[in-house]
This record gives sequence, C-alpha cells and structure tokens, in this order.
Amino acid sequence: MTFVVVYFLTKLENVKRLNYKLKKYTKYTCFLILVIFFLFIAIFIEAFRTRGETIEIEQLIGGKLICESTYIADIQSWYYFLNFNYQKENGETINIGKGEYFSQEWKKRNN
Repeated sequence: MTFVVVYFLTKLENVKRLNYKLKKYTKYTCFLILVIFFLFIAIFIEAFRTRGETIEIEQLIGGKLICESTYIADIQSWYYFLNFNYQKENGETINIGKGEYFSQEWKKRNN
C-alpha cells in the first residue's frame, strides 16, 4: 500500500514539474509569436507605405523647376507619380504637367 502511495506521489511531482516547464515554454512561445507578428506588420507597413519628395532645380533662364514625386510600392512594381511646376522669379507658378515612372529608382541629378 505504501508503495502505491509513494508511486502516485512521485508521479504527481513529475506532473507538477512537467506543468511548470509547459507553462514556461508556453509563455516563451506566445511572446515569440507576438514579436514575429508585430515585426511582420512593421515590415509590411514600411514596404508598402507612400513616400513623397520635392526637388527644386534652379534654371539658367531664371526661376526654378519644382518636381514633386510620390512613390508607391506595389507587389508587382514600383510607381513614381511626378508633378512638374515652373516657378518664375516673381513667384508665379506654371503647371507643366504630370508624369509616371515605373521602376525601383529614378536617377536624380544634383548640381
């Protein structure tokens, strides 16, 4: 009879140890899954967010050319939507037009 009681107490201790280890690993696993999930969301947002940029180029005839670009990433390609304006020396702005560019990088020339 005492053998049976000792056997069950031993088994109970083993179950408690196993339960403690299981809880510990479950906490680590949940934490790891949450970290991976938030990293995935951050990478996704960074990869597909819209970016804007404005470049002003001084012209030899006076005034400046203003190029506003909006960059949009897609799963298949990269899109740059460009808007060109010419600003005269007196401050008047003339809209030249719009353009699109489909590639990862567009060459910028800085003088």
